[in-house]
Amino acid sequence: DGNRVKGGEEVYVSYGAFDNVETLSNYGFISNKPNEFNIEQFKVRSLGMGSGPAILIVDNEGSIDNLFNTMSLDSLRLSLAIPSELEDYKGTGKISDRNEEETYALIAGELEEAAYDAKTGVAEAEIRNDSLVAKYLRERQRTLESGLQWLRVKYPQVF
Repeated sequence: DGNRVKGGEEVYVSYGAFDNVETLSNYGFISNKPNEFNIEQFKVRSLGMGSGPAILIVDNEGSIDNLFNTMSLDSLRLSLAIPSELEDYKGTGKISDRNEEETYALIAGELEEAAYDAKTGVAEAEIRNDSLVAKYLRERQRTLESGLQWLRVKYPQVF
């Protein structure tokens, strides 16, 4: 039988396609390799939104323009739109060049803050000798900074 394990053989376990928060929270570890399924969330606040912050997700490749963020991006765009921009708006997606630049400038600022918070968290975790939390926060920082790099390429004018 090809499924039998012989004494001394190494056995591998797959926990599935989970992000780092999931593996840390439910299984108590962070992979030593970059996690292709990792995503990181951050909040973006705009006074015009009223109901609370938008939650945005940076995927493992640094993209913010992903399926997870469609509704949050639309809410941010609408909160920053001026009345004349809404006359021809179709209800989803880009409203205007001005609005898109303002939206992504706001996102960039919040993303920079989230990456900074992760970096400071690493230092604090290391002072407490909490290597697991430090490892998680290093990966969070890496993912958030890849989102900043994505923004720098796509919207260099906001930096």
